[in-house]
Amino acid sequence: MGFFASFGSSIAYNAILTTAQRWFPDNVGLAGGMIVGGYGCGAFILSPLQTGFINPLDYRVNSDGFFTQVDLLERVPQVFIVMAIVFALLQTVGLLFIGQPLEQLDGDGDALIMDSHENSTITQLKSRTFLLLFLSLASNAVWVQLVSGLYKAYGQKFIDSDLFLSLVGSVASVFNACSRVVWGVVADKTSYQFSMAIVCTIGASLVWLLPTVRAVNDPVFFLASICAIFTCIGGTYSLFPYITHKSFGSTNFGIVYGCLQCSL
Repeated sequence: MGFFASFGSSIAYNAILTTAQRWFPDNVGLAGGMIVGGYGCGAFILSPLQTGFINPLDYRVNSDGFFTQVDLLERVPQVFIVMAIVFALLQTVGLLFIGQPLEQLDGDGDALIMDSHENSTITQLKSRTFLLLFLSLASNAVWVQLVSGLYKAYGQKFIDSDLFLSLVGSVASVFNACSRVVWGVVADKTSYQFSMAIVCTIGASLVWLLPTVRAVNDPVFFLASICAIFTCIGGTYSLFPYITHKSFGSTNFGIVYGCLQCSL
């Protein structure tokens, strides 16, 4: 099930990124930031919806960190049906508004890796630039996936309310989404190297400081810390599409960026 979900998500993700960059060739960072921002904002709606459906009575986890209430567990399979209906409706509406530009828009979309002829996809995938980007994204994915997947479990160690933790996810997703647009604009105005250096430095510092959050034992401080970390996570997902387009151009962007995503 996870394979099919990831496969479908990747197809839609790459296709809409490529389309947005063709509409805004002079502002690739902004275009990509807006798309991945919408992608990251999904939790703002889905997190409280899922929690409200599965755990409306705000049950607490047991001493091992698991829910054991029978009525809660019985609602878990049903939430997938609800999500499927919501996704189908949203995607149907979204597809009605997607289209290619009628004419080729002017822009500085020349790839950095070019010769007298358009480089083949194989040549680009074998390039040193692609290898460095692949390793860079893989390294970033370690802390990004760790925090994204375990922040709630970590919060459950000292925060009892499941509804509050759901609120943390919703608010953090807003910071995540907005930061992707901001980091895209920063990359357009400065450079990928400058933007990524800031993202990695701040993100690494915040992750190292996470143990102090439990020591303080303040839910509001936990909320602020997670929001700050998700601001840096947004930068990671915004800057890699930007540098991929700048390095390899738009012709093979879908394939190249799809292969780059395998590092996750």
